[in-house]
Amino acid sequence: MGERLRLVIADDHGLVLEGLRRALEEHPDIEIVGAATSGSEVIPLVARLDPDIVLMDLRMPRMDGLTCLDRLRKQYPKARVVILSATHDTEHIITAPKRGASGFILKTVEPADPGAALPTVSGRTG
Repeated sequence: MGERLRLVIADDHGLVLEGLRRALEEHPDIEIVGAATSGSEVIPLVARLDPDIVLMDLRMPRMDGLTCLDRLRKQYPKARVVILSATHDTEHIITAPKRGASGFILKTVEPADPGAALPTVSGRTG
């Protein structure tokens, strides 16, 4: 087994953030190295922690997920970003990958599924 994926999670709802943390900590290939409650907190975390993946809510205060994604693409082009959202808006689902997201996960997903998808998004499949 290789190194664990280093993950930063970001969501402005504490309950969702804690739920993500608990669900993802159960996955043996994932290590949560940081958490943010706003888009403006994500960029400094990425700079400091150099995560493999940022799992980030689409709608957050002080900087929404797409704006944060744009800034990450410019400042840290190798960072992989997966957008997490409750919206089923087709425009957002299509727009996120066009702007550089490596994936888009709906919050209606089963709790174990995001952890299973992240190694694939990172390019680590085994």
